[in-house]
Parts: sequence; structure tokens; C-alpha cells
Amino acid sequence: MKVSLETPTGGYWSSSAVRTAAQQPPTQAKTSAPAEPPRSGSPAVIVDLRSTIKHMEPGRAYDLFGNSEAVDLSNAMPKGAPKLGMSVSKMMDSISAMINDLSEHEQKLNGFIRDTFGVAKNEMTVTGGATYDIMLEAMERRGIRMPEMSSALKSANGSDQRDGANVAKARVGSFSISRSVRDELSTTSFVAFDRGVDVPDDQKTLVDLDSGDATASGLWASILSGPLASPLSSTGQPSMAGMHRYAVTNGKSGSEADVAAVLFARDDEGGGVDRALDLYSKFKSLAAQTSAA
Repeated sequence: MKVSLETPTGGYWSSSAVRTAAQQPPTQAKTSAPAEPPRSGSPAVIVDLRSTIKHMEPGRAYDLFGNSEAVDLSNAMPKGAPKLGMSVSKMMDSISAMINDLSEHEQKLNGFIRDTFGVAKNEMTVTGGATYDIMLEAMERRGIRMPEMSSALKSANGSDQRDGANVAKARVGSFSISRSVRDELSTTSFVAFDRGVDVPDDQKTLVDLDSGDATASGLWASILSGPLASPLSSTGQPSMAGMHRYAVTNGKSGSEADVAAVLFARDDEGGGVDRALDLYSKFKSLAAQTSAA
């Protein structure tokens, strides 16, 4: 069995073999009482899940809500497959502790996002790509680190996707802020940026991509064939309908144009463009601090 910590989707544990069991209450399994005692040879219903787990053996399968008889899976395991190396009970305790640590870290991350980017309590955010790496690194500089995998899970061939060897810094990132309007989700700001493009502040130019002129149309076509095409693939969602598009460039046109970011804003909200531009500036500042560290 291999347990892996998958963080690109928010930092939660994922293990097809143990996730369901780990999420169940630790003391009692929810079962319906049988109408009559089980007859001889019929499946026994296990009620005390915790005590049952303590007597489980690695390499054997148990149907906790049906037949309590163990089935030997040793012959079904591929040759050379890693062994669990610990009891199922200890594995579940380790995973439960790690989930709690990750949940606490996620709460701190949400607090960091709200404080840094001025996100209101009635607003929600979605991060993607380089955005997540930048914020984690910014938090680490403040002494808030991603929880490390326990030695028990490592001994069970666990894999921590946040290990330096497993993390490839993304070049592009995205960040959106949304709120519920008349029971429908509406995105108010969206930023997609390329941290491989550094436009000096004295050259930074905001281009209206919805102006309708040939220059804007050509620039948008160029953007969709470049690195920013990936995060922009999600902008066709209903929640982003009617938003105005802008590009942050070096002020040049054609092949000489460098696009550092694409912004989406709602013009019917005061300061919508300014807020999207401010979000990009803050990400650029955090990324610069990370590079300098």
C-alpha cells in the first residue's frame, strides 16, 4: 500500500485504500441492527470498529460491514510491491493526525490570503499553479510551515508531494475572488500571471483587450497561444460572464510585446480594475521576495 500526500488540490491526504475508513468515527461503525440474531454461518456485523482494527493484519482484506473473516491477499500482491510496515490501526492514527495538522495549516493559509489580499468574509478564493507555491513560501518566511509527514508514514512507503524533489515550481499562476449574488456564484476579480516575464514598473502598460481594435485582438490571440493559455482555459465559466479583460504588458506591440498578466474585472463595481491590478502587484512582490530569499 502506498500513501501519498497530494497538495495541488488544497493539501489533503488521498489514499484509496484507507481514506474512507479514516473518515469514519473512530469508536463505532454505523450499522443497522439485524432483525434476528445471525444464523450459523451467516456474516457477523462488526460494531466495535476500533477494537477490530487493532487485530487486523497487513496483507489481508476485511469486510467490516459484512463477513468478518479475513482473506489472505499475499498472492494477489504484485512482486516487489512495498509492504505496509505497520498495523492498520497505527496507519489510521497517523493519517488522522496528519489530516488534523493539514487542516490547521489550511486555516492559517486562508487567514493569510484574506489579510494579504483584502478578501472579505463573504468572498471566496480559488488559487492555481504558481499562486499556491508563492503563498506557501511566503508563509514559511513567517515561520508557518507545511506539516511534515510522520516517520511512521514514511516507513510505510508514504510519499510527500511537498518534498523539494517532488515540487516543480510552476511558471504561471491564477487567482480569483468570487461571491454569491442572488444565489449564483459571480467572479469579481481574476488574475493570471506569468512569473517568467518581468515588466519593470516604468514600462508597465494596461491594455484593454475588449476595445475591439486590431492591436487588442492580435494581442489576445498571441496570449492564447502562449504560457497564459492554460489558466485562461477556465475563464469561460458562467461565473465570469460579462467580465472585462485587460493585459499587463511592457507597452510594446506585435512580437515585441511581453505579457506579464491578464486581468478580468467587473466594470460595474467601483475600483474593479484597480483591485485586479493590485492583486497582480502583490503576487509579483511576493514572488520577488521568494526569489531574493
